[in-house]
Amino acid sequence: MSIIKSEVVKLLERLRIPTCLSFVSGHATDTDISRLANTFKVQAELALKELQTLIRNATDNELDDEERIQIIVTCATFIGEELWTNSDLNKNAIATIDLLTTLQPRRFPTVTQMIQVFSSEILEKYVKPVFLKHTPVNVEKKNGKLKKQPIDFDIGNESWRGEIAQGSNILQWCILHLKNTEIENIIGLIVPPTLSLIDDYNVNFKTRGVSILDHLLKELTPDIIQRTGLGEVFHEALSRCLTYQNEESHVPLLRQSFSAIISLVSLTEKPNSEPRFIKYEQILSNNVVRGFIFSGDKIVIRIVLLEQIPKLSQELEIVMVKYLGELMQIICDSLQVTFEFTNKEQIIDLHYAAAKGLEKIISTCWPRIPRYKGRILTSVASSWYQVMRVEANNDVLKKSLYNVCQLLKLACAQNNVNIKKDIQALLELDSEMFEPLLN
Repeated sequence: MSIIKSEVVKLLERLRIPTCLSFVSGHATDTDISRLANTFKVQAELALKELQTLIRNATDNELDDEERIQIIVTCATFIGEELWTNSDLNKNAIATIDLLTTLQPRRFPTVTQMIQVFSSEILEKYVKPVFLKHTPVNVEKKNGKLKKQPIDFDIGNESWRGEIAQGSNILQWCILHLKNTEIENIIGLIVPPTLSLIDDYNVNFKTRGVSILDHLLKELTPDIIQRTGLGEVFHEALSRCLTYQNEESHVPLLRQSFSAIISLVSLTEKPNSEPRFIKYEQILSNNVVRGFIFSGDKIVIRIVLLEQIPKLSQELEIVMVKYLGELMQIICDSLQVTFEFTNKEQIIDLHYAAAKGLEKIISTCWPRIPRYKGRILTSVASSWYQVMRVEANNDVLKKSLYNVCQLLKLACAQNNVNIKKDIQALLELDSEMFEPLLN
C-alpha cells in the first residue's frame, strides 16, 4: 500500500462516527454526550482539513475509484444535522468531495458527474446493506412492481439508528446529484430506503424520506411511476404523513409532505381527469379543512394548512365552492387572531397565509363571494388595524390585504351587489386608518 493510501485509511478511521454518538438515547448523560460530540467535531474538522491537503498533493493515479468512493461516503455522513456534525463540518465535507474532481478533471469535470458515475456502487455497497439490516419495512419486487411488506423487527435496541442516519445522509447526497435518467436506472436502489425512512416512527427520519421523495418526483416521468406501480405506494405513504398535525415539531414534515403529495398527484393523474380532482379534493377535505380541528391553537400548523389553499384552489377551481363556508370561517378567524401575548412575527405569517388564501378563493369562487362580504371586510379590517399598529416588516401582508379588498369589490360588481355602504361604514369609523386599504 502506498503512503498516500495508508494516510487515507488512517484519516477515514478518524472520521468514523463514534458508536456512542450514533445512539438516539445513550447511557451517558446529556452533558457527557454533548462533551463527547464537541470533542469529536473538533477532531473531525482537523481530519477533514488533513484529508483536503492530502488530496491536493496526490496525483491522478494515487487514489483508485474505491478510495474515492470511500472518501465520498465518509464525507456524506457529515452533510446533515446530526449530533456529530455542524455547519462548518458540512462545508468542509462538501469541499473535500469537491477536491476529488481535481484529480481527474477530464473524467469528472464536476461533482455531479462524479456522483453519477459512482452512485450505483455507493447505494449498493453503503446504503442498501444498512437498510436491509435495520429497516422495519421490506420492499419486494414482484411481477415487475415494487411491493411493501412488513417484517418482524425489534425496535427495542436503538443503537442501529445512527447507522440509518448515516445511510440516509449518503442516500440524500447522492440523489441530489442525479437527474431523470440516472434515477430511473437505479430506481430499485433508491425507493426501498426512501420508503423505509418515510415509514419510520421518528419524525426527523420521516421528514428526510419525504424530502428525498419530493426531489425524486421533480425528476421522474409519469411513465416510470406507472411502470413500477409506485404511484399508489407513494400516495399511501405521504397520506399518512399528512396526519402529523398535533405538534409544532411536525411542521417540517407536514410542509414537505404537502409539497410532495401535490407534486405526486400532478405527475401521476392527467389534467382535468376525475382521479386528479378526487385526490386533490381529499387533500383539501381530509388534511386541510379537517386539519384545523386537530391543529388547535398551534399557529405554525395553521400557517402550513393555509399555505395549501392557493395551490389546491388552482387545481380544484369551482369545486372549492363545496368548502367555501368552512374555508371562509377558517380564513376569517385566522385574520382576526390578535397580536397580543404571542409571537407577533408568527401571527403576521398567519395573517399573510390567510390573506393569500383569501385572494385565491375570491378569484376562484367569485359568484358566491358577495354573501360573505361583511365577514370578509370585518376580518380584513381587523387584520389591517392590528398590522398598522405594530413595528414589523409587514409590507407584503398589507399589499395582500389591499388586494383582497380590490378583488372583493370586483366580485361584488360582477354580481351586481352593492358594497359601497359597507366600505363607507369603515371609512366613517376611521378614515385615516382604512382609506389606504379600501381606496
